[in-house]
Amino acid sequence: MPDSQRKPISEFVKVRPSGYAMAYEVKTHGGHLYGISVNQKLPIVCSVGENAKWTLIAADQGTVLYSGPAQKTWLSSVAFHPGGEGFLIATADGILQFWSLRRDDEGTPETRLRSLSQEHSGAVWSIDWHWAGHCFVTAGLDHLIRLCDPERMPMSTSSMELPKSACQMVLRGHTASVNSARFVPDGRILVTASADKSIGLWDTRTVATKSTYLLRDAYRHSCREKDETSLSSYDHMINFRFPKYKLA
Repeated sequence: MPDSQRKPISEFVKVRPSGYAMAYEVKTHGGHLYGISVNQKLPIVCSVGENAKWTLIAADQGTVLYSGPAQKTWLSSVAFHPGGEGFLIATADGILQFWSLRRDDEGTPETRLRSLSQEHSGAVWSIDWHWAGHCFVTAGLDHLIRLCDPERMPMSTSSMELPKSACQMVLRGHTASVNSARFVPDGRILVTASADKSIGLWDTRTVATKSTYLLRDAYRHSCREKDETSLSSYDHMINFRFPKYKLA
């Protein structure tokens, strides 16, 4: 990375009230960033955005490792496989691509487009993997939530191919863009957040809506930590605690 794109650590030594200090600032895209994901096995971060490229960043060095080829449209979201061996990216026209990731003998990341599928009719705002890695969920501008099997994604050698769907189940109920979808850590409940001012809790075993909650502003994000799932809107933060179950 050119020195002009990096700021010295000395500029960020003042620790914030949270106890964290910014170590690096990395300029990776020529426009807005719409998604970021952290590899759970390697110190690598992937970002996607307006410039229609995905970028791999060395989290422990603050340097750009590699940028993928430009896509036909901007990229809306990204999610690493829980095993760390690859990542999903989503485009503004609803296409998902799975890129494999490995390191060569010198430690340099190597990537390859392995498969792709068409899941939504518009931007895919959220991707989340089940903890076991055997399925993932997507949420999009088209009001839909889709549960997908990565093994059903057609193999590909070109991002220009017309892909098929890997969807196993479509969840309907939201009446506006679904901005976020997350599995609770044990995978038995799916939490969705929508611009229709509602959140949904879905039982993944029966694919039935367990509960719906309303606030006065649109929900924009959901996240998870241990046994708690947090959802935020433009006016509220709401926390859910779920009973602990063994992972199965």
